[in-house]
Amino acid sequence: MDAAAQAVNAWNGLDEAWREAFRQGWEAVRNGNIGVGACASTPDGEIIHAARNRVNDKDGPHGEIFGSSLAHAEMNVLARLEFRRYRNLVLTTTLQPCLQCAGAIRLARDRKSTRLNSSHITI
Repeated sequence: MDAAAQAVNAWNGLDEAWREAFRQGWEAVRNGNIGVGACASTPDGEIIHAARNRVNDKDGPHGEIFGSSLAHAEMNVLARLEFRRYRNLVLTTTLQPCLQCAGAIRLARDRKSTRLNSSHITI
């Protein structure tokens, strides 16, 4: 199997939350940011919100942080979730959360986090 076919098989083997997180990461790179994307989904895979790193952006969607060192993908996903509406969400992120994001995830109760090269972990 050639490299292109292996890449297609790998992509097709990902669930939709992973694919969306990678899409967001690619969009971040295309806009001059570090390529990190994140996605919040229900345990059965329904995507609630996805976001990307916006540290270098001059503007962004309503409710997301941009142009600040706080504008990480995970923070933007959490910022868009309605207060106390969801429980047991899965946060999928393309990079291990930094201390800032890990703290925010911890404060957003009853959520699981997944990242590249890991199984589900609870933060």
